Amino acid sequence: MYATRTGTGRRLASIGFAGIVAATLGGCCASGMKDSRVSISPEIDGDIKLRSLNAGVGPGGRQLVEAEIGNCERHPEQFQYRVTWLDADGLTLPMSSAEWTTETLAAKNTQRLRLIAPVAEAETFSLELIDVEDDDRLLWWPFNYFFGRR
Repeated sequence: MYATRTGTGRRLASIGFAGIVAATLGGCCASGMKDSRVSISPEIDGDIKLRSLNAGVGPGGRQLVEAEIGNCERHPEQFQYRVTWLDADGLTLPMSSAEWTTETLAAKNTQRLRLIAPVAEAETFSLELIDVEDDDRLLWWPFNYFFGRR
């Protein structure tokens, strides 16, 4: 009877250890942070998560945003982001970044995006993250349209 308890205890201990390892490895992406100022496209929402977001006043009284992005996958993920700066009334500032910036995030790794408003009138922001393939589909739509790939 004692041997059975020891055997069961060892089995439970190894299952418990495996559960802790799985929780530790998968824990970074089990639940990402949600913020209304950050939108992540559905194509990468399960792969890339917002880990933290800090906003404050930076040099010259301009808004400073630091967003930490985590890659939940076991392979590198490529994504694009852009930030739109908004004034006190919620209107887009003309000098907002309309350009998409492409980043590659190593497997199971995090990266900080540091964004500084171009002018002091920027009160808040909107950060968008999309999959690189989303942008490729937009670039190739004429080809796909005329050659039947819709």
